[in-house]
Amino acid sequence: MTTHPVKVVMNDAFSTLDDFIDSLDASKNRPNEEKNNLLQQHFDCIVLSPGPGQPSHASDMGIVLDTIRYSSEIPILGVCLGHQALGYVYGKEVTLAPCGPVHGLMSSVYYSSNQQNETDDDDADDDDEREQLSCELFRGIQQNFNVVRYHSLVVNFPDNAFSEDSEIEPIAWCKGLVGNEEEYPSDICMALRHKQYPHVGVQFHPESIGTGEAGYQIIRNFCDFAYQYKMNNKKEGVIEGESIEAAESSLPITVQLKTNDLIASKTSHRQIYIHKLEGQSSSSSHPEEVFQELFSSRENSFWLDSSTGKTQLGNDEDNEGCPIISNSRFSIMGSNDGPLSRKIEYFGIEHPQEKRGLRVSSNSGNTEASTIDTDILSYLRQTLIEDGGFSDHVHMVSFNETEGDQTFHAATDSELPFDYRGGYVGFLGYELRHITQCSLFELEGGHGCKINDSDASRERTNPNVPTAAFFFADRSLLFDHHTGDWYIVGVANKGEEVIDDMLGWMKGTQAQIEAIGK
Repeated sequence: MTTHPVKVVMNDAFSTLDDFIDSLDASKNRPNEEKNNLLQQHFDCIVLSPGPGQPSHASDMGIVLDTIRYSSEIPILGVCLGHQALGYVYGKEVTLAPCGPVHGLMSSVYYSSNQQNETDDDDADDDDEREQLSCELFRGIQQNFNVVRYHSLVVNFPDNAFSEDSEIEPIAWCKGLVGNEEEYPSDICMALRHKQYPHVGVQFHPESIGTGEAGYQIIRNFCDFAYQYKMNNKKEGVIEGESIEAAESSLPITVQLKTNDLIASKTSHRQIYIHKLEGQSSSSSHPEEVFQELFSSRENSFWLDSSTGKTQLGNDEDNEGCPIISNSRFSIMGSNDGPLSRKIEYFGIEHPQEKRGLRVSSNSGNTEASTIDTDILSYLRQTLIEDGGFSDHVHMVSFNETEGDQTFHAATDSELPFDYRGGYVGFLGYELRHITQCSLFELEGGHGCKINDSDASRERTNPNVPTAAFFFADRSLLFDHHTGDWYIVGVANKGEEVIDDMLGWMKGTQAQIEAIGK
């Protein structure tokens, strides 16, 4: 998305903003305007990242607040805590969210259709011929798009949020605590903008995979704006050197098309089978008891919870409102001891040289040769291509206890209120950024990205914990907390003998779940 890799500056790496500026230029005793100009010479724009803490605590913010104050001519995008910092600097209260803390909550966001700068001609500098640009942060995004939220604080705008006395104004919202409008507003600010400066903020996480394409478009829109702003505000001797320029490609679409085209060119031989246990026969089998009995003793097992659940008003995850009063709707559990299981561990540059590399082992315990030159993302992508992906159809399995056989039918959308189908389950550690940064950079046309070996945090690294790890879950369970239904999920290659083995596992698992509930 940018011509050059971004520069990451820790907010507490320097005692003051002056110390940071001194690291860019050794000159001392600069006036505030000169600080702004010097930052412009080195940075096209600034992104204030999410993080723990609150803007009113200096120890949490480091140089962030002063960066905002002395960067009136540099485009700034604040995300989560960065968004709150913008609100705090420009005179708004940052208070507890009316719906309580949210962690991974999906919310629908709507935005103002009018985001144009409104500059008073009487206050404009006649000598300043630079064009006033507006950051169209939500250009190309439909109203009521879904975002992922992780926060407990909000920027609080009073009823007169759009008054002329306010330096900033809200431009996007989501529904808050409905039914208590006297104490709290029904809407929560999800984005804001400064009326004069090129500063915008979003409370949600555009970088989250849950925000999806809309998040990528928001970041791209900001980069487009930052580039145009710099070009329109260029001064001789003040802003020099190369600058960012948004690439024409859209990475998520490009990667998705390339991968999907390759997968589609191969015949899928992996089929999905699901057997449903109705709540009336299995709801007394609590998920914790089932996990304890079936998976806790396995060497590798997993438990996943969805971020959706019932709200205080009794709505499900498809409706507005918060807080969520149940932790999740779905719990998913399993292990990697099925016939197709495969364990993948990647040890990155934060590990000792002799430990680094990719290690793959099958259910039989055989370890394939480690390949240091291959990272886990490339391996997973290549494996998905070689396997041809999953079948588009799900086979629902029903057992006839009387006759001892089973029947199959194609699943409908109404039968499966979830997207889980089995497959790779795991985690990506933060140190994998060394790979993802270069991958994104090169996929978007950049060249010469090098992994900085000295940047790895080895002192705090447990040598036995991989940077990233996945295993292929071909046999797993899903529990629906709303209905009390269990779903037994199996993935199998084509072949009568293989399918018979999987059906036998389904029957045995059903008997175990029902026995636990008695």
